[in-house]
Amino acid sequence: MPNKAKIHRTGRDRAVADLVQFRADVGTLNRGIYQMAADSCGYSVRQLQRQIAKLDRPEADSAEEFTVDEDIIETVFLTCGNISGAHRRLRESGKAVPSLSTFRRRVLDTMGGTKMAYAKNASTQARLSRVHLKRTRESRGYSYLLDHTELPIFAVPEGTRTAQRPWLTAVMDAETRYILSWVLTFGTPTSEEIRAALMSAFTIRPAADGQTPVGGLPERALWDRGLDFLSDLITESCLRLSVTPVALPAYSPHLKGSLERFWRFLKSDALAPLPGYIDAGRDLRGNFLLAAKALDQQGLVNELRDWIDRYNGHHTVSTLGCTPLQAWRNDHTPLRSVPADQLWHDFLISKTHKVGKAGVRFKKTDYVAPNGELDKVFGRLVEVRHLPHDHSFIEVFHDGTHLATCFPAEALRPDDQIAFLAARHKAETAARATFRTANRLRGNRPDASPLTKLSEHGQPTRYEVLGPDFDLRQDGQKALDALANLPDQPQGALW
Repeated sequence: MPNKAKIHRTGRDRAVADLVQFRADVGTLNRGIYQMAADSCGYSVRQLQRQIAKLDRPEADSAEEFTVDEDIIETVFLTCGNISGAHRRLRESGKAVPSLSTFRRRVLDTMGGTKMAYAKNASTQARLSRVHLKRTRESRGYSYLLDHTELPIFAVPEGTRTAQRPWLTAVMDAETRYILSWVLTFGTPTSEEIRAALMSAFTIRPAADGQTPVGGLPERALWDRGLDFLSDLITESCLRLSVTPVALPAYSPHLKGSLERFWRFLKSDALAPLPGYIDAGRDLRGNFLLAAKALDQQGLVNELRDWIDRYNGHHTVSTLGCTPLQAWRNDHTPLRSVPADQLWHDFLISKTHKVGKAGVRFKKTDYVAPNGELDKVFGRLVEVRHLPHDHSFIEVFHDGTHLATCFPAEALRPDDQIAFLAARHKAETAARATFRTANRLRGNRPDASPLTKLSEHGQPTRYEVLGPDFDLRQDGQKALDALANLPDQPQGALW
């Protein structure tokens, strides 16, 4: 007969107690008595006989009196949660213990899941074996999560021939799971690059759909206790913009679990199909099964940009029931904007560039100012500030002063091109007027002599001073004489 549920044990225990009392009064228990008790409680005769025999064994009393003390718990920890091993050690040491099944049940009831998890695999297993509170729901833009990870892929950085493993730093909105900004670096990310990623997340701009505004200033920014996040540079930038920096407790990745889950999904979904991926296994010598080819830096950036746009706009998050972009769009919390001049100071700084005829050459792209501000510093060196992996605009500074916001020349809209040409025409008109005024002042000096332009046939132009006896008819006569002295033209020549 199969084992019954625990709810039926009450009837079994009552039947066993009646049998024990009957035996005490009569002296013996026959098959018929057992059968009547079995019919009343639903258990078999053999099961009731085993219960009576268990009560008759001497060790039954010790099993009922057995308690799990600190020595037993310490033995379980010494055997790393192996209850069978702890039971054997205790019996060999002479300690009175019940059967293994009873010992296991008593130990589990006393120690509980947390202590047993620590006994098996310390804090790592304990974190996986405990109940967590659900994160409190927030509005969009309230908390930003920051973290970086080393990607399991090899790529070739710009200007080098040696493949390296890059690092990816990302900023995620805690409520909608929207990836607001990211930056790819070779080598451990510095505080400057982390700050630039933050500034990119703070900048309100259209999403990949071209309509939904994303970004803005959060109430707080959360990250772990890495030295790059705890630097004074990051803290001062956040406090200057009234953003509260929050350093999470050490070894607590579950406090930003949504971003940790994003890392796992990115590595398995975005990087696995690419050349140079190293998490595909190892050969018999323990080496990575690395493909013979790898992407360059710009190729990897393009792949990540396309994948993150698809993640934001098309990947359904199970906990949200929609995509991150839809979650962001459904939340109507106003976005906190910040003046652009407060963000320029924290952008990434590029080396100085010279302003040429095509504008400012940056990242193999020519940038121009729609209102023609670059004409003021033509041929001079300027400083470029930019956001990571965002080539839609740059900020140009000269001698520490903001000069203009420049955009790619080929990306200018028709109205921007018209504004650019109008600004250039206006500047040229003002310069021409000043040039004429200066020439007029120069020629009005009383000691200046007027000149006339004379030109002989086949002779270079010369300038002569106009005398008092000068007459325009003299020049006309000279022209007629020169015309009369021309050699004879062939018949039919065209004049």
